[in-house]
Amino acid sequence: MYLIWASTAIAAAVVLLFTLLEIVTLDAAGIAWGVITFLVAIIASFAVLGRTMTRGMTAELTKAEKALQNRNTTLAIKMLEEALTKYGPWHPLAKAQVHSQIGQIYYIENKVSDAIPHLRQALRWDWVAQTMLACALHKKKKEDEMEKIFETVARTRTARKEPLFWTIYAFVSRKESKAKAEEILQRGLKYNSEDKRLQSS
Repeated sequence: MYLIWASTAIAAAVVLLFTLLEIVTLDAAGIAWGVITFLVAIIASFAVLGRTMTRGMTAELTKAEKALQNRNTTLAIKMLEEALTKYGPWHPLAKAQVHSQIGQIYYIENKVSDAIPHLRQALRWDWVAQTMLACALHKKKKEDEMEKIFETVARTRTARKEPLFWTIYAFVSRKESKAKAEEILQRGLKYNSEDKRLQSS
């Protein structure tokens, strides 16, 4: 969010400077050019600031990934939380991405209660995080909410083409009804007709 505000402030400053230098005038044509200048400035500043932020955040995430590779999940989560504090306010997508990674680590560590709040803040089209959230809710016996999330994920293009998603959805649903699990697998086959795992499930 800070990124949008900063880009807007820079664009406004550029237009003000151009007005003071009489490059942009206050007549109809000048106002039109002022609007164009503002839009160009906001796009350019957003791109530059965004690239700078992305580089910094990528460096932080790389360090966390190395900690994970060394099986030091505590250090990895600490690094991700620091990245969240540092870069999260700047862009909502960055915030969602980091929450997703923290939630996935907690889930893999079987710390379901810790995972859920982070997974809830992941992007809606992040099918891995959303699927983990549904599974976590299943473990908490929140079946209605689990079902809603699975169905939301099933409507995303990325998940539709992932046989693993349909397999997990069917496996979790099988405990409730074998017929329902079979229906889910058939839905998955509509989008993944060549997948042997779905065919044999």
